[in-house]
Amino acid sequence: MRRHKRRWKVERFFAWLHFLRRVARYAVKAENFLGILHLH
Repeated sequence: MRRHKRRWKVERFFAWLHFLRRVARYAVKAENFLGILHLH
């Protein structure tokens, strides 16, 4: 059972990292988009 708990924690950790990468990528795209709008 302990192995299962540890595996769950590792899987959640990697899922969280993947989520953070996606959020960071979106934030960068949003900043670029707003910059383009500001130029026009």
